[in-house]
Amino acid sequence: MNNLKRLFGLGLVLALIWTLSSPIALAEPQPSATPTIQLAKSTSDRKPPHVPVRSPKSGSCQCPYDTDKAGRSCGKRSAYSRPGGESPRCYKDD
Repeated sequence: MNNLKRLFGLGLVLALIWTLSSPIALAEPQPSATPTIQLAKSTSDRKPPHVPVRSPKSGSCQCPYDTDKAGRSCGKRSAYSRPGGESPRCYKDD
């Protein structure tokens, strides 16, 4: 039993030496595509934020900032956001 422990210990030491002595292959960097640079828009190119015409109403969903009966924001479910049908005036720049 004692010889088995020595043999096992010797095997571990040899495996450790072999692992440390073998050269480590470093991965070659992959050529990448030319990075694209996005330029920030100047403040003159930006549209001013939408300014609501009125305060939000609950239950009607006429404008995106209104809330439904459950209190959730109407967003894209509003009449303003849906094509066709009613087109309420929700923002000052409309």
